[in-house]
Amino acid sequence: MVMTETTTPPENFLPETAAPELAEETYQRLLNMIALGRIPRDVPLQERTLAAALGVSRTPLREAISRLIGGGFASRAGRGQLMVKEPSLRDYLSILQLRQLLEGESAANAAGRMPPALAASLITQIEQHRVAHDGSIYENHRIDNLVHMTIAAHSGNTMLEQLILICASRRAASIKTAPPRGLNQAAKSISPFCAT
Repeated sequence: MVMTETTTPPENFLPETAAPELAEETYQRLLNMIALGRIPRDVPLQERTLAAALGVSRTPLREAISRLIGGGFASRAGRGQLMVKEPSLRDYLSILQLRQLLEGESAANAAGRMPPALAASLITQIEQHRVAHDGSIYENHRIDNLVHMTIAAHSGNTMLEQLILICASRRAASIKTAPPRGLNQAAKSISPFCAT
């Protein structure tokens, strides 16, 4: 048998990978969806449906899913079905402890950085939520994340912000109906940010 040189470029033999930015963006969007409770724990997730909902091809979605599985946010159940993973009680308590440490630092850093008008807007939204008595899972997650992620975004530390998002996503994956604890105190705890 005579060996001939191939004209196929070597990069065509490698598996297709998504642009790193698109895979990262897809991963972050999935984390946000978990954090907001938009991806339920008890429903098998279909790659095609998720890809269509996110407006991405299956390649960056698969890379993002791989990261979710590696990070403990999702797992493959029977017959390879993808599901958001429910943290154990130990995981949940660890998440709460970590959030307590991270969010205290985040709030201290944000105290001098957050514009007073933004802090006042947060307080208004919390009060409107409290008065409306909307205890839906989605609305509770939305308000909780709005407060914590807005403060984290103004901490001046992107790594701290990312860690808080990861903790919020893990916590959200473990809650079915419980409203965020201390919601009534949230408006009071933000008040110092309103001082000029």
